[in-house]
Amino acid sequence: VVIQWRTDELSDSQVEFGEGILLDQSALSMDDVIEHSLRLTNLEPGTEYRYQVCSTDPNDNPSTCSAEFSFTTLKSADIEPPQLVRGPVATGLSDVAATLRFTSDEFSVSRILYDQSADLEEAVDLWSANPELTHSVTLTRLQPATTYFFSIVLKDAGGNESSLSTGTFTTLKGPDTDPPVLLSGPLAGAITDRSARIELITDEDVSVVVEYQEQGGAGFPLVAEQAERLDAHIIALTNLEPGQKYSYTTTVTDADGNSYQKSTQT
Repeated sequence: VVIQWRTDELSDSQVEFGEGILLDQSALSMDDVIEHSLRLTNLEPGTEYRYQVCSTDPNDNPSTCSAEFSFTTLKSADIEPPQLVRGPVATGLSDVAATLRFTSDEFSVSRILYDQSADLEEAVDLWSANPELTHSVTLTRLQPATTYFFSIVLKDAGGNESSLSTGTFTTLKGPDTDPPVLLSGPLAGAITDRSARIELITDEDVSVVVEYQEQGGAGFPLVAEQAERLDAHIIALTNLEPGQKYSYTTTVTDADGNSYQKSTQT
């Protein structure tokens, strides 16, 4: 089973679980993230487990733990194939690259075939490395102004394969020279005495840099960066001082190096 949760700031991940009253087993990741996901393995079939999740921020504040929940493992092996519940959609198109995004109903790896020919007989064959729910696969070394055909198959931990999903996309004629466009945000939210987060949506996949400091303060600003190119971002701002007004500047950059900087906000 995979346990997932979200926190309002960067923090580590821990799941405490057990078959009885005592939560005598645990899984831990020390990576500081906002979106948390831990896989629990070596469980017993047809068994009810209780669990709670805990996270600790990098400032060594006391851990925050959830209430207790429960799940019951399947009595026998999973024989149902994974399904696509969203996508596939081609995003981040340039003259030489594209990104395929899609979502599955269970954790699975993906196999993507793509080629200029619809029969895919000489297609490039890509397998993802890790099981995921939200998939993002970048295709590179493409030809400009060319239509590509692709197929996607999902495979879950039980070896069950999904039916084939197909589609097409066309690369741009030349390098992208247009800067990204902000569709929503950047907006500050989930504000506490020590942290906040900036949320934004763009019209294409971008990396994000947020520079922030106390308003009117001297010296260099703090920097929060999200290097992975996505079209929707949540960036955590930490190490803030209580009761202070902060200014922040957001810069988004696409795969071709085109940037847009939003004027300073507070």
